[in-house]
Amino acid sequence: MSFAGLLDKSATITRKSTTNNGPSPSASTSVVSSSVPCRLHFLSAKELGEYYDPSVEQYTIYIPYGTDIQNSDKLTINSTNYEVEGVNADAGGQSHHVELTAKRVK
Repeated sequence: MSFAGLLDKSATITRKSTTNNGPSPSASTSVVSSSVPCRLHFLSAKELGEYYDPSVEQYTIYIPYGTDIQNSDKLTINSTNYEVEGVNADAGGQSHHVELTAKRVK
C-alpha cells in the first residue's frame, strides 16, 4: 500500500492572522486549505479534574509533503479541532510526508 493510501481522513487547515487597521489590531481566521488527506495517530492523554476524563490528548498527524502548514494552525478533522504544536516539513526525507505534533483540548 502506498503512503497516500494510509491517509484515511480529511482535514481543513485554518490560520489566525492579525490586521492593524485603526487604533487596535484585530484578529481573523482564514481557511488555508480544505480536504487535505491525513492520518491521526493517538499518542497520549492527560487527565485533568476529579472525574479523570482525558482533557488534553496528544497526536501525531501525517499529511502530504508540500502542504502549507505552520505551528499554531488548527486542523479540523471530523468536526474535531486539533492545535498544531510542531511541524516536521520533511519527516520521511526525500520529500515524502509532513509530520505534525498536535493536541486536542476538550
